[in-house]
Amino acid sequence: MRERQVTSMRNIIRGRVTGLEMKGDIVRVRVDAGDGLEIETHITPASQRNLQLKLGTMIYAGFKAVAVTVLKI
Repeated sequence: MRERQVTSMRNIIRGRVTGLEMKGDIVRVRVDAGDGLEIETHITPASQRNLQLKLGTMIYAGFKAVAVTVLKI
């Protein structure tokens, strides 16, 4: 989301797109949300075009808790 929207999602985090990588039929998107928090998600190329995502774009990442996987690095 380029602008914050009204949604049923309770988890909405503002961040900057730091990575866009094509992986077959998907685009892997990395977002720096500050304080050492990095979010990664996969979207379609059509979604990337519709959202006009580019490196450095400020976005709101919205997600539901059941869709989260936490990895310790």
